[in-house]
Amino acid sequence: MVNINKPRPDERRAQATPVQKTARVVAIVLGLLGILGFIPGITAEYGQLEVTGIGTDALLFGLLPVTITHNVLMLLFAAGIFAAAQRSAGATKATLIGLGLFNVACAAYGLINVRYGSTLWVPAGEVDNWFHLVLGAVLFGLGLIRGPKNLDRERR
Repeated sequence: MVNINKPRPDERRAQATPVQKTARVVAIVLGLLGILGFIPGITAEYGQLEVTGIGTDALLFGLLPVTITHNVLMLLFAAGIFAAAQRSAGATKATLIGLGLFNVACAAYGLINVRYGSTLWVPAGEVDNWFHLVLGAVLFGLGLIRGPKNLDRERR
C-alpha cells in the first residue's frame, strides 16, 4: 500500500531545514577538497603524495599537508554529511557534531604527536592541526543550529 502522506524526495529537499541546506554546502566543499588533493598542480609536490604518514611533502594549495588517506577521509566525511542531510535534521546535526568532535580530537592528537615525535597515519603539523581545529569547531557549531521548532516536530 502506498503511503500518500510520505513526502517524495523532491518535496523533502524543498522542506529541508537550514542545517540540512548548510550541511549540503559543507559536504560539497569537503568533497572538493578531497578531490583536489589528488590533482597535480593544485597539490604541490604531488609526486610526494603518500598513502599515510606524518612526513608527507604533498601540500594542498601549497599549505595543507595531505596523504591519500587524508583525501579519502575528506571524501568519506563529505558523503556522510550529504547522506545525513538527505535523511533528516536530527541525523544531520548528529553527524556534524560527531565529525566536529572527531576533527577536534585529531587536532589534539596531532598536537601531542608533533610535540613528542610519534608517527601518525595522517599528516600532522601546525597548519594541519589548525585546519582540523577550525574544521571541527565549524562542524560542531553547525550541528548546534536550531531550525524552526514546528518544522522539526512535523518531520518526526
